[in-house]
Amino acid sequence: MSYHHLTPFGKGPIEALSKENYSITEISKHLHRDKSTINRELKRLDKESYQSGKAQIHHPSRRQRMGRKSLATTSLLETI
Repeated sequence: MSYHHLTPFGKGPIEALSKENYSITEISKHLHRDKSTINRELKRLDKESYQSGKAQIHHPSRRQRMGRKSLATTSLLETI
């Protein structure tokens, strides 16, 4: 199964449907996305005040922080 990130255009309908008090299951069925994808997106910002524009602004900084943290410290690098 391949994973595809939500585009800014994909986040807009999530915002609209969540403001109309659709459940996560209803949103996922409407957008043909998995419930976990919608749930993760809404958890990134508060579900009650989710804004797709704000979510997109924060995306690059979150993207840089993701992944495994390096075990190499400055003292370890000096030793090597």
